[in-house]
This record gives sequence, C-alpha cells and structure tokens, in this order.
Amino acid sequence: MTLDDYLNLIPSGNRQKPSFLAAITAFIKPFIDEQATLNVMSDKFDIDTAEGQQLDILGQWVGIGRRVFVPVYGDVLLADEQYRQILYAKIVRNSWSGTIADAYTIFDIVFGAPYKIIIIDNQDMSMLFGIFRTDGTPIDPLMQALFSGGYFDLRPSGVLITGYITGDLPLFGLDYDDSFISGFDAGHLVEYI
Repeated sequence: MTLDDYLNLIPSGNRQKPSFLAAITAFIKPFIDEQATLNVMSDKFDIDTAEGQQLDILGQWVGIGRRVFVPVYGDVLLADEQYRQILYAKIVRNSWSGTIADAYTIFDIVFGAPYKIIIIDNQDMSMLFGIFRTDGTPIDPLMQALFSGGYFDLRPSGVLITGYITGDLPLFGLDYDDSFISGFDAGHLVEYI
C-alpha cells in the first residue's frame, strides 16, 4: 500500500486537519518504506533472478557452497548459471517421490532444453545415468564432471549408481529407431564419463 492508500482511510472529519495528516504521515512513512524494502529483497533472493552474493546466500540456506570439488578440475568456483542448476537439483531432490517418472520431470526443471537425461534401471538395485545434448553440441567438460561427481544424482536409498554415459545422438541400438536410438547407419556409441 502507498501513503495515499493509508491517508484515504482517515475519516472525513480529520482529513481537513494538516497537523493530524502530518503526524499520521510521519508515523506510517517508515512502515511503507520498510514494506518497499522487503518487497525488493524477496525479488533479490528468488532463485530464478538472484545473482552473485544473493545466490551465495541461497546456497548457504540450501547447504551447497559455490566452490565445489570436481574430480577432474579440483576446486572450482561455479558461475551463476551452473551454481543455480546445482541449487535447483538440491532443492527438488528434497521433494522427489522416488519414481523414475518424477526424476525425469525434475531433470527437465533443472536442465531443460537442450539437455536430455536418461535413467537406465538395471533391475538389480543399480542404475545408470546418461546426459546428452539434443542440439548436437558436445557437453561442457565441467558439466560432465559435475554430473559424474554426483551433484545431480537422484537415486532411491540403497540403489547404486553404476556409471554415467554421454555421446552424440542418436545412440546406437538394435530393433528400435527414433530420434534418440537408431541402428547401424546413424547410431553412435556411448562413452562413459
């Protein structure tokens, strides 16, 4: 609400008294300024729009720092977009139902286009993750390292992750042909990361 909204609530008998209006204005102006400040702060700490220090504070709330250890690179200070993805993954992991269908929904939220994530259930309490790009460009090595480092893992308790794969699409496969799996002429072999 603005100052005028509050002043319009004053009964008509007191609206003509300048001293009364000045006293009310002096009293409520700090509260209006505080409301405006709080409205701006909520925007600054929205995970979709936060940058820099605000994103670091969100990371403290979530429990992941911007500096992460990646096996190939050592300690890495993540850029805002990569850090935001890791924060998203941690947040949605806490609300995951444990199903593969829900995991695909979460990966779509965290990664979106052009990434394609696959989950292969080995039916022996183990699973395999795959990360691919649908636009034909290779996956950034840092993103591969973050993925294989377990920062985006969604797995039920007691289930072992046996590996991570990547490659060019379509993948090589027999008796199946679509935009993701194809045969001898077009299919590519996967590589483990």
